[in-house]
Amino acid sequence: MHSRTSAALGCAVTLITLVGAVPGASRSRVDQAGVTAVGLRVVDDGTDRPIAGARIVGTRLAGTAQSTGRVVTDENGHAWMFVSGQGTLRLQARHRDYLDGVHGALNAADDYGTPIAVRPSAILSDVTIRLRRPNSISGQVIDEFGEPMAGVPVTAYRRRFEDGQFVFLQQAAAATDDRGAFRITDLPQGSYLVGFVPLYYERDSSRTQPPADDAPEPFTLAPDRTLLHAGFSPIPGARLDSGGSWAYAPAFYPDGGTRDARLLAVVAGDHLGGILLAPRVTPVARVVGQVAVANGTLGQATVALSRLPKSDTFPLSKTHIGDIAPDGRFGISFVPYGEYEITLDGLVVVDGVRRPIWFRSTVTVDERTPREELHLTARSGLTVRGRFREAGSTAPPNVDLASAVATLSHRSEPGAQLRSAGSINARNAGAGFVFNGLVPRRYVLGVNGLPGGWHVLSGILGGTDVYDAGLRLSGDTEPGELVISLTRSLGVIEGLVRDAAGEPVLDGWTILFPADPATWTPGSRRIRGIRAATDGSFGFAGLPPDDYLLITTSAERYQWYDPAFLATLAPQAMPVRVGDDLVRVEIRAR
Repeated sequence: MHSRTSAALGCAVTLITLVGAVPGASRSRVDQAGVTAVGLRVVDDGTDRPIAGARIVGTRLAGTAQSTGRVVTDENGHAWMFVSGQGTLRLQARHRDYLDGVHGALNAADDYGTPIAVRPSAILSDVTIRLRRPNSISGQVIDEFGEPMAGVPVTAYRRRFEDGQFVFLQQAAAATDDRGAFRITDLPQGSYLVGFVPLYYERDSSRTQPPADDAPEPFTLAPDRTLLHAGFSPIPGARLDSGGSWAYAPAFYPDGGTRDARLLAVVAGDHLGGILLAPRVTPVARVVGQVAVANGTLGQATVALSRLPKSDTFPLSKTHIGDIAPDGRFGISFVPYGEYEITLDGLVVVDGVRRPIWFRSTVTVDERTPREELHLTARSGLTVRGRFREAGSTAPPNVDLASAVATLSHRSEPGAQLRSAGSINARNAGAGFVFNGLVPRRYVLGVNGLPGGWHVLSGILGGTDVYDAGLRLSGDTEPGELVISLTRSLGVIEGLVRDAAGEPVLDGWTILFPADPATWTPGSRRIRGIRAATDGSFGFAGLPPDDYLLITTSAERYQWYDPAFLATLAPQAMPVRVGDDLVRVEIRAR
């Protein structure tokens, strides 16, 4: 019997080329059906004890590998999975008492792992997946007088990559008790921002009972001067005192403000306590205004105020939203003083047809705001027209595009009512397409339903490949024509990662990116990162022809979308020219 063993973070995989110690029925299945038998084991990362009842699924990453479905570990933490075809497979385990885990994780924060390489009539044994107990963060929220704040929502935000950019997304949250204490549980290992972003936080008191039109929903004053909803549930962080109109501002650890917010590192099985949040008070105002439309009747619409400078990646500022009444009037209460972008998204009904409207501008909120009404004149939705052509030609592809659909998608924004998309508007190949009702924002261009063998090479608008870079509409100028070029072939890279001794390298990411820094756009299909499989193999498909750089190195997942990080890799990376065919490479990791 011949075997070869590769290890990554204590997760060993032994490839046995002859049938080994597999149950009789399973051995027959391997021989007769030409499948791969994968011997799985799930253990507690802290104690190495087996975990019974863990569910394991395999996800195909490359090739024709297909698992037989979910398997469950026995009392010894063992299970067998059978895989047809060949290629690479990502293995993930789940158990109710643990955080999800993957095979070959480099550390507790690694949710990608090391894929396994499978081929027919082989047996992989000792494929181990380690699961970790969840982590937690606890602390207290106090007001400006040092008193505990009850019912305050405290949130842990984790850094992620989404829609072509890095963002901090809510991972978990908890409300404070009557002592102002909170405990956020079920946190994976990682770096977090922990803070309090008020949902509703008026501190007013020129009067003891504000009128109904001065609040977004009914509330009353409790004996302890705490504001209550009409249903008598406390409003977190809301109190009435004398001295004008004030609110609690967002507060992030450690200083209670937002300017010096600091990441908290949470490691496996850890509890991080003693986090103190002390929200600061800030003056607030009510913003009121009137929306005018050129023709038609105003339909469903909202107006929103977003604090400037804007940051799509950092949850420091609250977006304040108000509904617009049928007569065009709106009001937004409890807005802290400062500079804001004011946006309108909605619909107008003209001759029974609903049409999108929008408005974008800036506004200053200060002590004069309650006495000054804003006047917004809604604008009609934007239009982008386009056509398909065959790459290298000005003519449309000689193929039926009746089923093809071009789409523009975007991340939902607070208060947004529009969901815009466009599609082919004629059945013959010479027809174009049109997107109506677009508003100023960044869109992601997609194309679905292309005939078999056809791919998108580029989508050019105004000299920019918006298929990679995204389409950003400002509303200041009329968009030009969008030309989507189609091709029958894109480039493919297949390769191996070896160390100096010729063994597979499993403890890093293999990163591909263009040689031209001008094209280092987050989310671009020209920028890729992948973990090599257990045999050191990797591959990238669907690559536009270009000059690329290739390297295997240590990195956080999606760090390769950071241009500053790519700049540090470029001098050591291997140049690779990709055309419209297969390129084979071998990387010797240092």
